[in-house]
Order: sequence, then C-alpha cells, then structure tokens
Amino acid sequence: MVSPVLGVKEEMEALAINATASQALMATIRAQAVEGGNLQALIATLAQRHGVRRFKSTDPGSCRCRGGTGSCNGCERVPIHKDLQRVPGKDGRDGRSGQSVTTPLYPGLMGVAGKGTFHVRNHGRPDQEYTSLYQLELLDFDVEDENGDGIFEPGEHLFIRRIRIQNTGGMPSPKRPITVSVIGSEWFLPVSGNEGLAIIPSSIMPGDSKTLEGFIKGLIRPFNGPQSPGQQFFRSEPVSVQATLPWLNRTLPHFEYFRWVDVQFLIELRSFHILPAMAQGSVNHFSYEVLNKGSRALGASSGSGRHVETLVTLPPECGSLLSTVDTWESQADYPIAILPAEQAAKKNQTLQVAIASRNYHSITIHVSLYLSLPNNRVAANESPEIQMNLIQHHKLQVQVSSHHVYNAGSSFLLITNSKITRDRVHNIRTLITEELNMQMDEWNVSLYGGLQYRPDSPEATPAYVMQSYRGRTIIFMGNQFEFFRAGARSACQFCDPQILAELGIHGTRFLFLENSHPHQFKILASAMLLPVPHRTENIVEQQIASRNFETHTGMLESIEQHKIVGGAPEAVVYTLSPIPRWYHLSKDAWLKGEAKELSRVLRQRLPQERFLLTSLRHQEPPKTQNRIVVLHRLPQASSILASEPRPTIPQLDPLERFMVIDSLPDATKIDMLWRPAADAPPSWPSILKAVTLSLLLGINSDMRNFLHKAAWPNVIAITADSAFLGIHLPLLGQLLQHPVAQNPGPLPGHVLILLDGTLASCQPQRKRQIIHEIVLPFSHRRSQLHQALRTIVNGLLVRKGSCMKELHDQTSTLDSDLRRDQRRDTGKSIRRLLAEFTKCSDHTFEHARLQARDIVPRTEYCSQKEWDRRWEASNTEKERIKEETSGAWEILEKMVVKSDAALEAELESR
Repeated sequence: MVSPVLGVKEEMEALAINATASQALMATIRAQAVEGGNLQALIATLAQRHGVRRFKSTDPGSCRCRGGTGSCNGCERVPIHKDLQRVPGKDGRDGRSGQSVTTPLYPGLMGVAGKGTFHVRNHGRPDQEYTSLYQLELLDFDVEDENGDGIFEPGEHLFIRRIRIQNTGGMPSPKRPITVSVIGSEWFLPVSGNEGLAIIPSSIMPGDSKTLEGFIKGLIRPFNGPQSPGQQFFRSEPVSVQATLPWLNRTLPHFEYFRWVDVQFLIELRSFHILPAMAQGSVNHFSYEVLNKGSRALGASSGSGRHVETLVTLPPECGSLLSTVDTWESQADYPIAILPAEQAAKKNQTLQVAIASRNYHSITIHVSLYLSLPNNRVAANESPEIQMNLIQHHKLQVQVSSHHVYNAGSSFLLITNSKITRDRVHNIRTLITEELNMQMDEWNVSLYGGLQYRPDSPEATPAYVMQSYRGRTIIFMGNQFEFFRAGARSACQFCDPQILAELGIHGTRFLFLENSHPHQFKILASAMLLPVPHRTENIVEQQIASRNFETHTGMLESIEQHKIVGGAPEAVVYTLSPIPRWYHLSKDAWLKGEAKELSRVLRQRLPQERFLLTSLRHQEPPKTQNRIVVLHRLPQASSILASEPRPTIPQLDPLERFMVIDSLPDATKIDMLWRPAADAPPSWPSILKAVTLSLLLGINSDMRNFLHKAAWPNVIAITADSAFLGIHLPLLGQLLQHPVAQNPGPLPGHVLILLDGTLASCQPQRKRQIIHEIVLPFSHRRSQLHQALRTIVNGLLVRKGSCMKELHDQTSTLDSDLRRDQRRDTGKSIRRLLAEFTKCSDHTFEHARLQARDIVPRTEYCSQKEWDRRWEASNTEKERIKEETSGAWEILEKMVVKSDAALEAELESR
C-alpha cells in the first residue's frame, strides 16, 4: 500500500516534469512559427521529436504527404491570404482658410515667332527654299446652257467656262496635271470622259492667276414630274466644281466657289382669263398665254427643233370645246408653229356649257402644256415621232349657274356668287320651296357682273335687281369671292345704301348669311338706316313748304297723323326754323342745343322711329336763317340681319334656318299663325315654333324700345285702340288687327303664347323698376301700357269666347319659360328659348346675329360737318360700285359669245 503522502509528492514531481516539457514544446512552436512553418507542420515536428505514436489510419488533419489535407516542411507551400483592416479614426479639425490672392495676374510675353522652311530638291538643280506650300483657290467661273437660249432646262447640258484660279501660297503649283470637274448634286451630274474635265496649268507662280482654257461639261437631271396643277417648275440650285490630284486621289482644299443656277423650262402658261361663272347653255370665250422665256424662237416652224403644243380638255357631260377644225369636241389640241423669243402667244378657246349641267356645279377645264426634249434634233429629211414632255398643267374651275328669271309670285330672292356650293343653295331652296311652300328666285353676282341689270344703252340708268322684289325677303350670301378686276369682294359691297333704304321703308327685309366681314356690314347698315340724301347747303333749296315747320310740336303731330291715316311710307327730310331770343349770345351754340333737345323729344315721343338731326345757319336775305334738319328714315322694326359664318354641315345650320324663317315679312308670319296650312309638311310644327319665337322676339324688342328710358311722368297718351298700336307697337298691332282675330272662334295655341309674352313684357323687368313703381305709383309708362294691353287682350279673348283666367290656365301647361309668372327678364327668357331651339349657347345666339337696331339703336344728332362727310362717303361708294360694275360688264361683253333669249325663255317656261 502506497503512502498517501508519497503519492502526492510523486504527483507534484510529475506535474513539474510536465510543465517543463510544456515549456519546451511551446518554445519549439514559437521557433517554428518564426521560421515560417504552419500549425500542422509544427505539430508534426513536435510529434516526431517526442516520439508520439503514429497510427496508420489517415487523419484529416495530416499533411498531404500523409494523405491528409495539411502541409509540412516537405509539402508544397500554400500561401495564406488575410485581409486585415483597422477601424478608421475620426476626422481632425478643419484648418484655417488661406488668404485670397491680391496680386493681379498678367499674361506672359509672347514667345519668339517660329519659322518653317520647305526645301525642294531637284536632281541636277540647286535646292529651292519656300516659306509656305502652294494653295490654289478658285476665283470665278461662268455657266452657260447648251443651246444658248439663256434657260437651263431639265435634261440639257451646261458648260462651265472661264474658270479663274489663283495661287495664294508661297511656292509654285505642281507640274503634274490637276483636273477640275463638276461636283454631283441633286440637279447637276458630272459627265464622264474628257468633256467633263478641265486641266489646271502647271507651275503657277505664287500670286499669279490663270484662266483655264476649254470648258467643263455637266448634265442637268431630267424632269420626272408630274408637277402639281397650277405650279410652274422652278428650282434654284448651286453648281460647284472641285480640283483633284490624280496621283494622290485627293481633292484640293480651299478650292471652293459656286454659282446659283435657275433650272426651269423654256415656256410657261400664264394670264388665264376665264369667267368665274357661266350660264347653262351659254357659249363663252376664255384665253391664256404661252410665254417663251428663252432668247431663241420655238415651234415646229422655228428651225430650233423644239415643238410646243397645248391641250385643253373638258368632261363631255359638262360641255364641249371648239376645235381647230370648227367642231365641238371634248378636247382641243393646238400646236404652236412659231413662238418668238421672249414673247407670249395668246390662245383663245371657245367653250359651250351643256344646257343639262347641274346648277351651281363646278366644272373643271384642264389646260396642259407640252414641250419636246432639248436634245430632240430632227434632220430635214427625217420625220420620226417626236417625244413630247408634259411640263405644266392647270385646272380651271368654273361655276355653272342658271339664268335669272323673274317670278312675280316669288317670296324670296337669293343672291349668290361664284364661291357658293351646290349643297348650300340646295339646302336653302329646300327650306323655302318644300317646307315653307314658297317660291324663290336666284341672282348670281358673278354671272351678271353685279346687282344691276345691264342697260341696253350706255346712257340708260341701270336698275338694281332688288327693286323688283319690293316688300319681299332678299337673302345675300355674304362670303367673299373674286369679282373680276376688283379683287376680293362680298355682296354687301355692291349695295347702294339709298336703294336699300327705299326698299326697307316699303317693308323689304334683308338677310346676309355667312357674313365674313362684320365691319363691312356695319358700314352698310349705318349708311342704309340713316342715308343722307343731300348736302346741308342744298337741303334748304330743295325743301318743299309742306315739310317745313315752325315748332317741333307741329312736326310730331304731322308724323303721327301720317301713320294713323296709313299714308304711303316714305323717307322725309323735315326742317324747323326756330327763332332765337335776344339773350342767346352765341347763336351757333343755341341752335346746336335746340337740335339736341329736339332729338331727346323725338326719342321720348316716337321711340319706334329713327331720326338723324343736324343744325345749320345759312344766309337768306335780308338776314341769316336758322335751320334744324330732321331726316326721318327706317324705323326700329326694319329687319336687317346678318349671321356670322357657321360650321359646315350637310344640312342647313339651325341658326341660319331660324334666321331665314325670321326674315319673312311680319304679315306673312302672322298669317301663318292665324291660318294653319292645309297640306303641311312634317316639319311644320318646327316652323310654327320658329315663327312664334320670331314674333315673340320682335314684340319684346318693340316694347323694350317703347319703354327704354321712358320719362316720368309719361308724355305719350296710351290708349287701347289700333291707332296707338299702329304708331308705337306696329308688330303687335298687325297681330291683333288680323282679319281672323276679328271673327269669333278659338284662339290658336301659338297666338296665346304671343299674348302671354306680350303681357309679360309689360311687367317690371328689373328690381329698380319695381322700386320705382312703389315709390311713385302713378304716371308710369310701363304700368299704363300694361293696363291698356290687358284691356286690348281681354277684348280679343271676349270676342273669341274666352277670358283672362282661361288664358292663364291654357299657358300654365306650357314650358316654364313661356309663363309670365315664372320670369323676371322676359327678353332673356325668349333668347334662352331661341338658343335652345337653334342648338347653340345663349352667348352664341346673341353674338352670331347682327341686327341693324343694335348698330344704330336710336335717334342721333350729328354736326353739319359729319352730315356732309356721310354724304361724300355715300357718293364715293356709289362711284366705286359704278366703276367696278362697268369693268365687269366690259369683260362679260368680250367673253360671253351667246346667251340666247330663246334659252332664257325656255328656262322661264320650266
């Protein structure tokens, strides 16, 4: 048994020995690590030294020598890569900013100029030195055409001659040949061979210039067409040349110069003279010119070998052309025997329009120009077929129009022009003839050269076509068109304001559709509503005694009595002779004040009439006479309307459709409401609605004029009789005085709407009007008018077996806008209904219609100078119309060959 103490002592010694061995092992490992060995190699070495028992089994940690994956001193070294990175430290503080540079900087001195020298060595000759190379520059050249006519045609050759070259360098040019040729472009091509080259002279000394002998030949590309109709072929292109070093196949720099060349044909079509409109079955002339722009004559007999020919064609269904053998054909060709140089040959062609051509159809006449090729040379003993080239083509548009045939039963006259399409006229004619069951005549301004009948003799005074349609509706197509030599014109520029004013006084209504120039319409309307017949200095001499008054009261009574007795309407000039008092120091100022006061009185007493006043003082022995001139012209109810151009649609625009119906005479529209049509078309309800709204708008406008700025207390005696209505509310008077209205029977529904709208228009339309009647509840023109109209309407209702309550009950089922108890501004409600009916906005309806009453809304005063200016402007306009119409008639006289009276009679019978 071993002692416990002894066991502990042995264990301690063993631990000491092991510690010593461990220290030796660690020292060995450290030494191996210093030498560069790896961990596996160290372990293997230590194991070998200390006799560690090795096993035959393969340890995965063994070196490769032992079949493992480790390494030892005997194994191949395997590099070990390690990426070591330290954590970056914090940035330090920023340093102080440096001081700005205060010393100015200047550019340095230029260096010494360099110098280069070119040494040219010649065998057997002394060397030559030059400070720079040669530089050939192109200075100028001339371009000529092939046949010498001065025109560069497509397909012909051109020649570049007199090429001037200068050496601007420091040494002579090379002795070897340098070639010059045309640079190819869109319209110019170089020619192969020696003809397309020129040689620059050798050894051109510095500063010298040379002109090349010979020429360079180029080709102008042929014209492959076709050109657009009406266009002349013309191209302006630059032609340039280049110099080439053949031995280097390199072009010379700085050899740049070009000339502009106009490429065009020798001849062209120009100066077409053709009527814009031709009548069915008529025979007319038209002409054109063929211009030779070259310096040599052309044609089959000119000896140049260039043939010229024109060809005119026309569709057979549209008419025929007179050929060279005096037969009517659909095409006619005209060879030109000789066309002198720089001259034009005028060609006349006769055209017969087919009588069966459609009215307002545009026919197309084709005029083509042919020219033989530039190189088409024909020997005298040869006659090959000559190739002709189409070089220009024109399309001439002509409108076919029917003759004007006066029909006493026509209710409309439609004035057209050469720019109006067939569909446009057809839509208007369909509305008038098929829906309104009325007749319409037509007058083409382009066909007859204006709005006047051509007189038989120069001394006769021409009459306007509108004068034959007094009291009817005249529709003008207000678009612009070309009028012979005058240029762009519209129909309103051929109207004499004096003539239209006379027709307007007798109830003629005017409508300008598609008015493209509102300014022109406003000028015509202003001159038409208040046309000045004489100068102020001639008024007194031509004035008759029955129209001269001492006071304005007598003049007012005379005007009212004339309207009450139904006198013939007429344009009248009245004169008043006021007498000044001693305290009127300035007679001119006093007379002007009297005239302005009279204009105010006329606006209050006769609001539906329109007057123009002026004042003048003239010498009439034994003293100076004072005169106030009063021109009484068209009333406010005169219908002069215009519409702006509307969108192009297949049918008639709803706004234009309403304006055509609105342009009917008031008596006709009232008769349509009282007497329904027997055989009404399907669109008749829509027409009756348009008529009702038109009359409602007219009655409302009359009442607005009558009540506008009415004086308080009222100065007009308002009575419930026809005399009052005839003077102050003429449209309402016509409605209530219709023969059917005097007989018993039921009231038509549309008449009830008019009566309801009439009473509503008398009601206060603004809040201030209501307040005014509350503050001053008597002597108001509006309330007095309402009371009188209620009496008149009640009498009509009693006569028809009805009453006011029934009127209210029957109209209460209508649209709310037609009921007087639902609206404040009656006029605005009517315009809203019209905008809905015409399918446009309120703003469009109000501004797309131009009315004469808006242009000259009331009685005016003007100075004597302004009066005379208006008279001079009217005379100037008359002279212009006369001059332009006479010029158009001269052209028609030359170009219209035949317009048979028999043909017109046949059309009239149709």
